[in-house]
Amino acid sequence: MEWAKLIRRIKEHMHEPPSSIISQELAAQIIEVSMEWFQQDEQLIDKYWSLIRPEEGMESKVYGMDAEVMNHIDRIVTIICSF
Repeated sequence: MEWAKLIRRIKEHMHEPPSSIISQELAAQIIEVSMEWFQQDEQLIDKYWSLIRPEEGMESKVYGMDAEVMNHIDRIVTIICSF
């Protein structure tokens, strides 16, 4: 349920620049939840992300995680991870 709420918030704020405060707060939450789910295993997180990423022109593999949302998550998380 926490993940669904987080995805909903991300969709609501996709108009925000990736570097905005709200985008970076959402990025931090994504990282926190992912690290918790996958017990700090970054390789496993990367594998999961690649498995759920929809193929070009295909439907979402995970509800709410279409290509546009996934790309936005990549952009906001990349900024926080570059620090």
